[in-house]
Amino acid sequence: PKDPAKDCYELIIADESVELVVPVSEEILYVAALRERVPESVRVFAMPQGDLLSLHDKAGFVAFTQVHGLSAPETCNLGSHEAYALGQAGPVIIKPRHSCAGGGVVKFAQGANLPENVEPYAAMIVQRCISGAEYSVCALAHDGCVQISAIYRGAIMSGSVAVSFER
Repeated sequence: PKDPAKDCYELIIADESVELVVPVSEEILYVAALRERVPESVRVFAMPQGDLLSLHDKAGFVAFTQVHGLSAPETCNLGSHEAYALGQAGPVIIKPRHSCAGGGVVKFAQGANLPENVEPYAAMIVQRCISGAEYSVCALAHDGCVQISAIYRGAIMSGSVAVSFER
């Protein structure tokens, strides 16, 4: 009999005797919660969910980079005086603080009227737009050391998301 307290992931892990769970995309935000719910014999290849969620927050990620001496585009909350000034100084992008796959990303030209920070924009940020070739990096780390990485760029784009890649 199936255990109603377990979700579908836990049932699959038990039914298939899974020993390693490797998320392949942004479902990692949900799969990471399994770390606390599966037997110790099952390894979930993900950071703790709380760490992932804090880094997935676009404004939180920028703050994290600054604390660690890394560079990131100027970023502020939509509707702030800083956002207005940033939009007057050059092109910007607006995006949700919590999004994936380029959802909700809109580019605005220098001096354009930015929307007000009201629903559904309450959790939006404004960033200085950086022009140039776009590259992505996938790096796998263990205990703070990068084990392997790949740098690639989108060959075919669907809006702001690459759907085909080249190394």
